[in-house]
Amino acid sequence: LGSRGGVKNFRVTWSEAYERVQESFLECVETGNPQVVADLLQVHPYHVGAVMLMSGLLKKMGENERSLELLERALYLFEASWNHMFTPHLGDSRIDYRGNEEAQPFFQALFQYAHYLSGTACPRSALQYAKLILAMDPTDPLNIRINVDHFAFRAGQLRWLCQLADAHRDDERYYLPNIFYSSALARFMVERAEEDTGVAAAADGVAVLDSSRRLREALGNFPQVALDLAAAVNSQDFNTALLHPHYQSPNPSSSLYDKLVEIYVKQSADFWRAPEVLPWMLANVLRVQELDDREDTDLCAWRATFAARYGPSGRLNFGTLDTGEHTGQVDSIPQELLQDGMAAAGVGHAPPISPADVPDSVRNSPLLMFLWSMAPWNDVV
Repeated sequence: LGSRGGVKNFRVTWSEAYERVQESFLECVETGNPQVVADLLQVHPYHVGAVMLMSGLLKKMGENERSLELLERALYLFEASWNHMFTPHLGDSRIDYRGNEEAQPFFQALFQYAHYLSGTACPRSALQYAKLILAMDPTDPLNIRINVDHFAFRAGQLRWLCQLADAHRDDERYYLPNIFYSSALARFMVERAEEDTGVAAAADGVAVLDSSRRLREALGNFPQVALDLAAAVNSQDFNTALLHPHYQSPNPSSSLYDKLVEIYVKQSADFWRAPEVLPWMLANVLRVQELDDREDTDLCAWRATFAARYGPSGRLNFGTLDTGEHTGQVDSIPQELLQDGMAAAGVGHAPPISPADVPDSVRNSPLLMFLWSMAPWNDVV
């Protein structure tokens, strides 16, 4: 699509033959019968839509190895079709996710693969895949920036995380509780690891702010996180300090903000359990109380910023934010349903499953009901 300012723009396109297979795939999906999709996949093993659909289903069923094989197949398909000028690893190649529907499965496969790698003791590789997503579309349509700090911590890339936070201080897309808190903690750990922090920071451009200043900004902008972190680490030292009105009566927020806090605490609470971290956190919790008591102008500005972005009418929009997607939790098909389904498929002598046999725990979830209908033992008319 041409280049501008040293950045090359690309889009994924389908051949006429692939478009015909895509039409067949959509017809298969409309039947509601996964066996039809599986049959299509046998004939067209590299149709990315069928590959991703079956990979997701297998993951829900606990077939992680088979799910991963299909996910890697999807990634191979896109890599094999790259233009020779497409060099995303250099950060000079862009694909517009929202304006290129054909490219969306590629981003989704990268997103899922990054989370898989993070869960299999490969955090450095997970971070590289996250960087790739951000390099190809800096608007981050899949919200991988909600997880990038977690990947960086597990990979030991603390300086890089500080640099990321500093580079996006004026970008409201990075006005996130995880970025504020994680960059503060990362800077604290860098300071402890360096004998001469000031010289090291000036030499590599790590930080503009020291760790305590960063943490006070985090506590001032996102006080709810402090409450949830203290509960998660089960520290009694914070019981009195967090009774202050700044923490107990924060600005009204949206459900989006609550989800972001939940994701961050689930991912990162363990990093805050270190004995040397808690006293530092407590000291800054008390310092922010003092700022609140004297109506500090910075604290007032932080609250106004929060209200504009996360208040009931806040302007930040993350689309449909699935907590499970960003924490690695999978809503698996219940084991009793799997067993009953296997029996109905011929293993054992259970009667065939009918909608009336579906447990309430599944019936009350549209997603699980959909997966139940896709299960290989379900006879779809």
